[in-house]
Order: sequence, then structure tokens, then C-alpha cells
Amino acid sequence: MSASRTTLPLLALLALAAPTMAAHDAVGTGPDFLAKFCGDCHNATDWAGGVAFDTLQPDDMARDVDVWEETVKKLRGRLMPPPGEKQPSQEDIDAQVNWLEGRLDAAATHQRPGNVALHRLNRTEYQNEIRRLLALDIDAAALLPKDTKADGFDNVALALRVSPAFLDAYIVAAQEVSARALGAGATRATSTVYRVPPGTPRYQHQEGLPLGTRGGMLVEHLFPADGEYTFHITQSGNRGGGYITGLDMRQRLVMTVDGRRVFEQRLGGEDDLKALDQRQAAADKEVQDRFRNIQLTVPAGPHRIGVAFIARSTRSATKSSSRSKRAVLRDCPT
Repeated sequence: MSASRTTLPLLALLALAAPTMAAHDAVGTGPDFLAKFCGDCHNATDWAGGVAFDTLQPDDMARDVDVWEETVKKLRGRLMPPPGEKQPSQEDIDAQVNWLEGRLDAAATHQRPGNVALHRLNRTEYQNEIRRLLALDIDAAALLPKDTKADGFDNVALALRVSPAFLDAYIVAAQEVSARALGAGATRATSTVYRVPPGTPRYQHQEGLPLGTRGGMLVEHLFPADGEYTFHITQSGNRGGGYITGLDMRQRLVMTVDGRRVFEQRLGGEDDLKALDQRQAAADKEVQDRFRNIQLTVPAGPHRIGVAFIARSTRSATKSSSRSKRAVLRDCPT
């Protein structure tokens, strides 16, 4: 009797302990779950349904988000594993679904925009990059072929492929840009003449020239190499019979390089009028020589050269003109 009483409590204890042990024998989540219930079919050998979990990266679900979303749907609907295969408990399925959804939500906050195919720059991008890298303004439309458009856009990667013809054009353009940026190694002396366009207002400020100036002109010249250059400014005026008209007022003419004043000289007024009246051609040459052989050191590349007169108030110009007329009358023979 005492032995029976001892055995029954022991059996009851074992019965109570069995469910507790089973509860701690739950299937792991994540890759362990996939390997146990999905790996037999969805692997790199069988490729059931076109899915192989051993080729996917659970730590980077953003790469194959569609596959993982479909996995969640099938697990939640008990469509997988299929009937006849080893089945997980509902608790294990819920844990696996929660694990997958947590990873998918985290991946959604770090979405990748995708990959852009390797492609060339279009003409606008090429021109902007040359300006940014070399501070050089070029006309890309004159150097490169016309870009192909896709859906009305000329910056679509798939449309900007590099064909042999485009490659040759870009090589030629690079040679031209390099020559302009660095300058030629050995060049012979050459000269370029710029003329004031007809109809240019003489008494108004010209855009791009320094404030406080009038008339003149602004040009952009490409200097082929670093060096010392010689400039000549011709004051043609209205010539005839050895005289230059338009010098009745004293003026100051300035020359600028990239907006910086590099030269200034006077002309006109009583002294010049008197010299021109008495010595004519010789005095004319002296006035012109003031604006010749201007020596400046200029680095290679494009630079803006400006020439203009210093603007004067109407009142001071009128007084100067009156004094000059009196001086001319006084010096004329009677």
C-alpha cells in the first residue's frame, strides 16, 4: 500500500512535467524556421516555385522584398508548407510572420532607389561640368552630336548609350576643351581686331562694363598661353585733314580685364586741341601712341576685355566744352 501511494504521485508529476517540456521545444524563427519547413523544396537545387531561400539574404530583405512579402502572405494563410508536408504549429507560424514583418518594416525605412545604368553625359551636363571643373564656357552643341530623347527627356540613362560615333565625338571634344583650358605649347604671334559694333550708344553705360563708364565695348578673348600680350586701342574719332574731331572735352579712357582696371589714359581737352591745331598729324600720332603698346601679363584661357570712357556729368562736360572752344578761337590766326 505504501509503495502504490508513492508511485501515483510520481506518475502525476511526470504527466504535469511533459507539457512544460514540450512548450520549451518551440521552433526557432528566422532562418531556422525556413530551413526546417521550407528548405527541402525552396533551395538552389529544386527551386520550387522559382524561390530558393538559401540564396536570399534575410539580413537585407530590401533586395528581395517581393519574395518576402509573398512568403508572409502564404504563411499567414496556411498555404505553406503544402498539405502532406511537415507542418509548424500556429504559434510557430505567428512568430515567424512577426519576425518577417519586423524585418520588412525596417527595410522599408532604408529603401534603395535602384541602380542607374552606366551612361554618358548629355550635352547640357557636359557643358555644365566643364564650367564647374575648368571655369571654361564652351558651346557643347557645337562640339557634340544631338542627344537622343526618351519620353521627351534627354537625360534618361537608357537613351544615353555610348556608341562608337559618340565616343569619337567626345574624344574630339575633350581635345578641344583641353587645348582651350591649357593653351597651346608653342604658338606664333598672332593678332585679333575687335571693332565697336555700329550703332553702339556712345553716352550710355554698356552691360558688363564697370559702373560709371559710358560707351566702349566688351569682348571675350581666348588667350592661348600664359604670357605677356600687347594691346592697341585705336581712337579713330572723326578724322580728316589731319584733325580728330570729338576731342573738345577732356576724357579718360580705361581698359579692364575680367572687370579689373588695368590701364587708364587721358585724351582731349585744351592741350590736345592746341597741339592738333598747331602740329596736326604729328600731334595726332602722339595722341594715338598713348593707347598703343599696352603690355599686360595674362594667363591662358578666356578673359573679358573691356574698353570704355569714364562717364562725366553734363554740367562739367558743358564747362569743359566752353573752355575748349574759347581756347581754339584764341589760338586761331586773325
